[in-house]
Amino acid sequence: MRKMRGILLAAALVLLVGLAACADDSGGEYEYDADSAADCAPGEEYDDEFGVCYGYDEAAGDQYVPEQDNGDQYASEEDTGDQYVGEEDAGGEYEYEADSAADCAPGEEYDDAYGVCWGYEDAAAADEGNADGYVDADYPDEGYYETAEDCYDDEVYDPVDQLCYLADDADADYGSLFDDVFGAFSGDGETYQDLDEFGDNAIITYDVRGNEIVNPQKMSVSSDLEVYQNDADTHRSIWTYFANLVPQDQRTFVSKYSIFTDGQDNVMAAVAQDESDPEKWVLAVDIVDAANQQELTYSLIHEFGHLLTLNNEQVNINEDLFYQQDNEDLYNDAAASCPAYFVAEGCTRSSSYINSFYERFWTEFAEELSERESIQDEGDYQDAAYAFYQRYSDQFVTEYAATNPGEDIAESWTAFILQPKPTGSSIADQKTLFFYDYPELVRLRGQITSRAFSRLRVRP
Repeated sequence: MRKMRGILLAAALVLLVGLAACADDSGGEYEYDADSAADCAPGEEYDDEFGVCYGYDEAAGDQYVPEQDNGDQYASEEDTGDQYVGEEDAGGEYEYEADSAADCAPGEEYDDAYGVCWGYEDAAAADEGNADGYVDADYPDEGYYETAEDCYDDEVYDPVDQLCYLADDADADYGSLFDDVFGAFSGDGETYQDLDEFGDNAIITYDVRGNEIVNPQKMSVSSDLEVYQNDADTHRSIWTYFANLVPQDQRTFVSKYSIFTDGQDNVMAAVAQDESDPEKWVLAVDIVDAANQQELTYSLIHEFGHLLTLNNEQVNINEDLFYQQDNEDLYNDAAASCPAYFVAEGCTRSSSYINSFYERFWTEFAEELSERESIQDEGDYQDAAYAFYQRYSDQFVTEYAATNPGEDIAESWTAFILQPKPTGSSIADQKTLFFYDYPELVRLRGQITSRAFSRLRVRP
């Protein structure tokens, strides 16, 4: 049994998220009432607001403490959902549980990941903080957003997302700009090979809240990786680039964002289900490879193709299978009972993009694909995939697309976004044209291409 992309990486990201969760209170923080800093022992700090001295049982302790120890200014996500509570959060953030955005009052925002409405008791005070109200001197938001003055004449300014993007009626030539991006990986599958040891390469994980990343959770890393782990500006600039490419309402199922590295020119990016909620997803990006903007753009669009086609609106997520990934009997039983195309995340819905894509382009290869998926040796599997591509190269937009239907639809999606509408009749062209049958995807293409064009062109 060979599992598909999301589950293969999910096992490693389970380790990643698990490590992060364990690190939240590893420092053993303690505190006690005191009248002044003079009452504190060496190495302890005095909190004037709460009148306590506090420190850590271990020198490596972190500042995040669990709900039962929330007497100081730092409270955990479980306590309030707000990363920083107290004097650092001058905006006076509040939140309450809600089923949808319709339950929120004017001026409040709805967080789909946590099921809460949130806002500020003092809007003016919140504005003194950063863009999202999470005040953190170590992770500033300044410098990542554009202003109306940054826009070209053929662009419009979005004050909500704080970015410029190409106007609908702009007469722009995407041409060579997107050709260079698509050519960055076209035909090269090396960047997307599976990371069997992903947990060993993890550096830091963030929770995603709307357009922002919060609650940084550091992994235990070697000293040579600390420079990447502490490079919060780059972490945020990569995330903001993704957030600026994909509209917020199209990525509500992304709950975590991770930074890793496996060295230069290996795996650029990956997605996997969130251990705490398999209906949510983790986006992971290699901080070293992300320096190449063209390759990063291609990778993020490709990975979003997985998110678009494997989220819980497209697939009936099988949580039992997610938590028992080595249970082949469970996998085989679930696959046998699925009336549509079965992926590692679960049974696809009959009207889903990926099931429709599979039924149109892959049914004739079902037996051969099943045999290939049973190959355990990675080298033998890659050889079989390459041989398959060689026989049917005219049916795939890239060599990597021939790996399996999941990668095929993700690569075809990337071609749909970055390439002009095909005029040919090859099966590869038909796979790109497949997305034009869905008006909502054509609209989304317009949004992503205009955003990508404005990100890639030289800013004024």
